Amino acid sequence: MNFELPIGVRGHLADFEKVFIKNFLIENNLKFYTNNLGNVVLVSAVTKYGEVVIHKKDVITYLGKGKWDVRQEKKDE
Repeated sequence: MNFELPIGVRGHLADFEKVFIKNFLIENNLKFYTNNLGNVVLVSAVTKYGEVVIHKKDVITYLGKGKWDVRQEKKDE
């Protein structure tokens, strides 16, 4: 069974980690960096501008072909 990540799906990184397994996200160009103990210390995404770090409150959107959009969550003023 071949499942593809729908283009335009968006949310916080935590939402993606709840829905999809880590290996599936890695196949779609999210990168998980770990320390010597195996704890994830940094997550990044491949965008059209290169690799960008994803912060806890950033909203990420899948653009297709392994590319992501990473934006800071807008605060209400």
